[in-house]
Order: sequence, then C-alpha cells, then structure tokens
Amino acid sequence: MQKHMDMSDVTLNVCLGKSFTGGEVYFESWNRIVDAEGATKTHSYEGARSVQFQHNLGSALIHVGTQVNGCDRITGGEKWNMVVWRSYNNRKEWLN
Repeated sequence: MQKHMDMSDVTLNVCLGKSFTGGEVYFESWNRIVDAEGATKTHSYEGARSVQFQHNLGSALIHVGTQVNGCDRITGGEKWNMVVWRSYNNRKEWLN
C-alpha cells in the first residue's frame, strides 16, 4: 500500500493472518505544513520513515489517522488485515 493519510481521527489496523513474507508497515515523520497566516493545512508527504513494524498475525496498530503511513509489498503468501477508522462529527478545519 502506497504511503497515505487516513481521513480519520484514529485508525485501528489488525493483522488477521495468513502466511506471508514482507509487508512491513511504516510511519513517516510527522511534518506539518503551515500557511502564511499560521494555520496548519496538512502534513508533508516528504518525511523520512521514522518507524517500521513487522505486522504479524494477531498484532494490532492504533495510530492517529493523519499520520503518514504505508505498507511495503508482500513478497510471498497472503496478508489479511482488518482496518477500522473512527472520525468524529466535528472535523478539524485544517483537513478542509
């Protein structure tokens, strides 16, 4: 999965299994872009990987939905995940 941001306040990602190799999950440095008025608009997609995690059967990750993340290609087998996103009714203005 290419690097991206989830449009959620929080994301839960659970590895349900199968047998696979590769598929490491990563997170990038959280660099905000601030406009001329000082308002935060988005996060930079130009960060370096700051955390890498081998997502194995039964493991779960919970993270801020606006954290830039992705997953390397699996090199063999099948990887099954369940991803749940939670967004609140009041969206943050800087996401607009």
